[in-house]
Amino acid sequence: MIGRCIVGLAALAIAICANAADGSIFVQRCAVCHLESATGSPGFVPPLTDTLGYYVAADGGRAYLVRVVSYGLTGPITVAGVAYDATMALYAPLSDQQAADALNYVLTQFNTKSLPAQFKPFTAGEVHGARQEKVSAIELHAARQALIDELARAGKHR
Repeated sequence: MIGRCIVGLAALAIAICANAADGSIFVQRCAVCHLESATGSPGFVPPLTDTLGYYVAADGGRAYLVRVVSYGLTGPITVAGVAYDATMALYAPLSDQQAADALNYVLTQFNTKSLPAQFKPFTAGEVHGARQEKVSAIELHAARQALIDELARAGKHR
């Protein structure tokens, strides 16, 4: 009986992981605004395509991405020459694992052109660690600008 329970729990864990890998967290929680294609809505919701992979290799970029999915983002930004000035609202926080799954899905499905070859997927532990430093919307916005400036100097324009 105990063996069957263990096998059953293992099967459940595999199903949950497979479900997350297929983008279900992104579809359920992020696609409402960013769309299932991650292309957003010009002038309203920015796209999550083709350039977020550059952040992964930038100093502080991984922590920045974790903080965006953890705390949202407020203020004017420009993505691919299109201006956005809205608030990314988070209605219910993602768990550390859900945040890692959503980031990994967006990066591996919609950012292959900008993702470094040595990309290591986010883990729940990494997300948990990055969340230990709380940041305000103003600090997060400033961190974004610093990353944008760093990427521009490296010729990786957003």
